Amino acid sequence: MANLDHVAKLRQGAIAWNEWRDQNPEIKPDLSGADLEGMLLQGANLQAANCLQADLIEANLEVANLEGANFVQANLKGANLRYANLKGADLGGAYCSGANFEGANLFMADCVEANFEACNLQQSNLGGVDLYKANLRRAQLKEADLREANVRRAELIEADLSHANLFRADFLQSHLIETNLSYANLEGANFLQGNLIQANLTGANVLDANFNQANLRRANLTDTNFRLANTLGVDLRRATMPDGRVQSS
Repeated sequence: MANLDHVAKLRQGAIAWNEWRDQNPEIKPDLSGADLEGMLLQGANLQAANCLQADLIEANLEVANLEGANFVQANLKGANLRYANLKGADLGGAYCSGANFEGANLFMADCVEANFEACNLQQSNLGGVDLYKANLRRAQLKEADLREANVRRAELIEADLSHANLFRADFLQSHLIETNLSYANLEGANFLQGNLIQANLTGANVLDANFNQANLRRANLTDTNFRLANTLGVDLRRATMPDGRVQSS
């Protein structure tokens, strides 16, 4: 249950809120379950705030400081979090469909089973983030940094990861059907038993990537260094190979 005094203070706007926080650094704001739908909170200092199950639908949190905040099971549908700092934040089970995280810093954030369907995560920092069983269907992740991220058993169907950095990211048993991985850095990434049917890997760097037992049927591997990847038991039926030829069925 939210602290009503904290909610009332926040409703005064980001400037008044930030001044209050500067004057009371020992207080950890409790906004759990609060109705904050559509609020204008650009630049607000919500560091370490408890926003458990809060309603932040279409709220504006652009460039806000959300480091270490608790957004477990919060509703962030359609929210604006462009260039927000979410380093180490907990978004476990959060509903973020259609939210804008462009350029946001989610380094080491906990996003287990979060819903990022159709989100804009372009150029965001997702290094070391935990996206286990997260929903990233149709998400825009162009030029995003997912170095050493845990993306095991996640849904990335029709997501755009072109030019993204997936160095040593773990996609064990993830679904990447029709996913765009063109010109991405997949060096050392793990796609063991992954489903990459019709995925586009054109020009991707797959040095030491693990595609063992993965399904790459009808995938596009044009201009990749696929021979330098681990491919034991991989299914390449009807895939377009690096030299442009189509693998026989």
